[in-house]
Amino acid sequence: MIITTRNLIHYFLAKQLVSPSSVVDGDFAVVDVSGRNRNYKVLRRSGPCYFVKQIQNWDAQAIAMLQCEAACYWLPANDSNFSSLVPLTPDFFLYDPERQVLITRLITKGEDLWEHFRHHGEINSEIAGKLGHLLGTYHAAGANSITESSHNAIFPRQLPWILSSARRNSHPFKQLSSATAELFDYVEGSTPLREALDEIREEWKCSALMHGDLKLENCILSGVAPELSITIVDWELADIGDPCWDTGSILQSFISVRLMSLPAPNKSGVNFDSLRSFWQRYVRAIGTDSETSLTLLQRCLRFAAARMIQSAYEYMQFSPHLSANARCLLEVSESVLANPTGVALSIV
Repeated sequence: MIITTRNLIHYFLAKQLVSPSSVVDGDFAVVDVSGRNRNYKVLRRSGPCYFVKQIQNWDAQAIAMLQCEAACYWLPANDSNFSSLVPLTPDFFLYDPERQVLITRLITKGEDLWEHFRHHGEINSEIAGKLGHLLGTYHAAGANSITESSHNAIFPRQLPWILSSARRNSHPFKQLSSATAELFDYVEGSTPLREALDEIREEWKCSALMHGDLKLENCILSGVAPELSITIVDWELADIGDPCWDTGSILQSFISVRLMSLPAPNKSGVNFDSLRSFWQRYVRAIGTDSETSLTLLQRCLRFAAARMIQSAYEYMQFSPHLSANARCLLEVSESVLANPTGVALSIV
C-alpha cells in the first residue's frame, strides 16, 4: 500500500489512530511535505498531530534506514538502556514493517534551527547552550549503556563514508555533477586531508548510539524562552559509533551556516559565541574538567572538520561548478585540521 493524501485517512482509521467521529467532524487535515521519502503532516484540533513517513524506494538500504529510525523512537519506552533518548526524540506511535510506514508526533509550533537562522540571522547563545546541554546530558546519562543492549544488533556499526577512501571513491555523489567530481579529486589529491581523514578513522570508537546526521535542519526548536525545547528528528543514519561525530557535527553546523550566509569578502569572519555557549553547556552536562574538556574539544573539532568536508559534497551535489562556498568549507576544514588546538583555545 502506497500512502497518499487520499487514502491516509483510511489507514489512520484502520490503525485506530483517529476515531470515526473526529473524521466526521472534519478534525483531520493532511499536508504533503514529501521529499526523499513520502512525508505527510496530519493536523488536528483535538488530539495529537502526526508526522507520517513512508519510503519512496523499496530497496534494502532505504528499508534498513527506516528500521533504524523506528528503533530509535520505539526503544526508549521499551528498553531501559535506551531511556536517555527520551528527551531527544519525538513521541512514537507506529511502525508498520509491511508497508514501511513510520508515524511520530508532529511538533506543530516549532521550526528547525536552519529555518530559525534564516528568520533571525543567528543561532543565539541561549539556543546553542540549550542544544549543548541536551546533547551533553544524553552522552552523560547513558549513551554508552546502549551498546550493552541486546537490541543494538539492528545498528550496523558503519563508519561515516567520508572517513573511508574506498567508500568516498565509490560514493554516488561522485557521479551527480562535475562539481562533486572536482571535489572528490581535490580531497583525494590533498595529502593533508587524506591523512587527517585516515587518522580520524583509526581513532574511531564505537562507544555510543549516535544520530549520524546531526545538523541544524534536524533540530526542532519549540516553546518560548526560558522554556525552550529542542527535539532531534530524522534518525535514519543512527548507528553505534563515536559520540564525537555528533558533537563535531553540531560544531561544524554553527560554523558552516555562518560561512554559507556571508558574502565572499567576509568568509573569514566566524562568530564564536554560539560555539562557545554550546561547548560550555555541553562539558558542564558531561561533567568533565577544564583540561580534559580542551583535549575533547580538539578531538571534536577534528571530527567537525571531517563532517564539514562531507557537507561540501552535500551542498554541491546538483551544481555544475565548484562554488566559492564549497571551497570556503574546504579551506576552513583544512585550517581546523592543521591547528585544532588554536581553534579550541578560541572557543573555550
